[in-house]
Amino acid sequence: IEAVFSVLALTDGVAPPTRNLDSQDDDVHLDVVRVEGRPIDGGGVALSTSFGFGGHNVALAFRGDRG
Repeated sequence: IEAVFSVLALTDGVAPPTRNLDSQDDDVHLDVVRVEGRPIDGGGVALSTSFGFGGHNVALAFRGDRG
């Protein structure tokens, strides 16, 4: 499911907001997309990871092509 949302974000050119992030600690300096989606400049890239039991892990990297 995460991979599908990653591809949709690149296709639509919008990074979706992080769910359930109501407040962010002022000491943490991360650029997190909150409340509303943010336009992705250029093509953009997305990484979708999945970690399963028994060592069944995968990481998929996607690159947008928005010319």
